[in-house]
Amino acid sequence: MPEPRIRVALLYEQGGSLLLLKQEKNDRSCWLLPGGGVNYGEEIADALDRELKEELNLHLDTLGELLFVNDSVAPDKSRHIINLYFAGEVSGNPSLGGEPDIIDFAYFSARELEGLPLHPPLNSSLIDWLRGKKRVNPYLGPLWVE
Repeated sequence: MPEPRIRVALLYEQGGSLLLLKQEKNDRSCWLLPGGGVNYGEEIADALDRELKEELNLHLDTLGELLFVNDSVAPDKSRHIINLYFAGEVSGNPSLGGEPDIIDFAYFSARELEGLPLHPPLNSSLIDWLRGKKRVNPYLGPLWVE
């Protein structure tokens, strides 16, 4: 039986806007937070640093607070992802790395996040975070988008 995949992602804010990546896969595009899968034996901070280098040529300086957690389980149970979302600080200037699926990056304000096609659909949680609202319970529940 397959095991759940653990994915870590970074919420990096600059000037009141959040850094997101645009991914194009299987003729579909969406925006997502920078990050990716944790390899066996790899610490969370190391995984996030590796993913930031691969996607945006950035270095993770500080792994901050764990902000959100959610599961993404496919309706047919073929995929199960546990997403961990952290605050953090980075160094470097973002530029596209070598990931072929990542085609763009941009910073978005809370207002711009409202109708953005985001995967998973964390729009309201990210908007609240940018506006300084704290969640009492960081677990967002199951979120799956086809």
